[in-house]
Amino acid sequence: QLREGGVIVGNRLNKHLQENAMSPTNWIGNHLLTWSAVLLHGVEIHDVCSGYWLFDRGALLRMNLNSMDFEIEAEMYAQCAISEISLTNIPVSYGARVGEAKLGSLRDGSSILRKLLVRKLFPLPVEEELGKGKLAFESND
Repeated sequence: QLREGGVIVGNRLNKHLQENAMSPTNWIGNHLLTWSAVLLHGVEIHDVCSGYWLFDRGALLRMNLNSMDFEIEAEMYAQCAISEISLTNIPVSYGARVGEAKLGSLRDGSSILRKLLVRKLFPLPVEEELGKGKLAFESND
């Protein structure tokens, strides 16, 4: 259940992961990136690269995001940790992809790790520090 001001993340890396749903390289890389995320930011997450995120409006408005590619999930996770937004992990089923994977293992994995490191060193995007934050979301409040 989504708590007020919270986030739910679907964990694909569980017993419901179907055979051939993820390449061995992506499976290992995802585990390494998830482990790195928890080590850097200290908030439990089971699948930092999951695209299955559910937000409460309040949580979304508290995030300062500027990513445009596969590192967006890493930045959302880092912003949950930085802003102390409640994060709940739930297992989800994940089946084999129809068609080619869009994720380039080494290139995208290094971008994800870089985003985790950058947000550890610089918690707010430069735009936020300059007073121009909230690139994609604005509140009428």
